Amino acid sequence: MFRPERCSAYLNVLARGEVDAAHRYRFGLPARDADLSSEQYGYLNVAMRAARVAFLRNAAAGALLSEEDHDLRGALSRSDECFHPLWKMDTKAVARALYEAVKDGDLVYLPPADELRACVRAIERDRQKRAGPNPPRMQSDGPLPAEIFVWRDAARGAGSGIRIH
Repeated sequence: MFRPERCSAYLNVLARGEVDAAHRYRFGLPARDADLSSEQYGYLNVAMRAARVAFLRNAAAGALLSEEDHDLRGALSRSDECFHPLWKMDTKAVARALYEAVKDGDLVYLPPADELRACVRAIERDRQKRAGPNPPRMQSDGPLPAEIFVWRDAARGAGSGIRIH
């Protein structure tokens, strides 16, 4: 569902205080479709967790190293937890620090609006199926694990073999 590798780190990785997922979700929608119900806010929360997992998986596979160096540095500069002078860090160290900042929650990956809406629709469809005549039995009616909604690429990991450690 989410494809973090096609997004600029600088444009899509923001400080916690700068993130407004609901605004991003509604961006470009007609006014009649821009209202979110409380149920849709819940789905949006699950979608944001799925986006985070997708970003971390993509970053762990070394995809951040294919980003422009200045994009990585610009995104990392939004972190309050980055105490190292960015100009002294090489690209691999910057990519690793950006990964850690998203992992620790200091920075947030905010996917493009179209991907966010597609994920919320998928969650809604799944919930409607589960509420149908014969829903599958689950131990909990809580939100589905975010990993279910993560876009999977069979070729991921192939290629350069570069990994962030």
